[in-house]
Amino acid sequence: MRNPTTRWQRPLLMLALILALLNCHPESRRKVLTTLFDGVPPPAITEPSPDSLATAAESAGKPGAASGEGLRAMQHSPYEEKYCKDCHDLQMGNALVMPQPELCYECHDDDREKYAHLHGPVGGGYCTTCHNPHRAENPHLLRMTPEELCFYCHQQEDVYRNDTHEDVLAGECLDCHNPHGGEDWDLSN
Repeated sequence: MRNPTTRWQRPLLMLALILALLNCHPESRRKVLTTLFDGVPPPAITEPSPDSLATAAESAGKPGAASGEGLRAMQHSPYEEKYCKDCHDLQMGNALVMPQPELCYECHDDDREKYAHLHGPVGGGYCTTCHNPHRAENPHLLRMTPEELCFYCHQQEDVYRNDTHEDVLAGECLDCHNPHGGEDWDLSN
């Protein structure tokens, strides 16, 4: 004869196990599953995509760049403090909890309210066009040096063809132009 308490304990145990598995980190989930079953595959990679973590050094293939060794890598504080859930829904494949730029403006100033004219990426809400959301070897988490970033979109020949830029040296863009916006269409400071 079966123990009468077993009838309700087993479904309750299964429900508790399912709830625990749904709410835990993939690696923790795997540990629980491997105690119950053989051959549990490793969890899918839940790290942000390599593209979103790329820095100029990584793109150039510098040794140790992928691991961050030897870089003066600046880290975004939520990333550094491992507060992934502040920006990512880990149960939805690392999807952002809200779209850019609203997510960025949860912590950072909303430049759309600050300036009469916005730089294209700012106006379009594409913060990560210029800034790496995790880590970078450049100040302000820039994906490249400011000069490289400006000339990624703006043709250097066209910029220096303008008489206004006649005496301007390479890399001095930010001396006159605000990268986010300004009161004039040319984003002059």
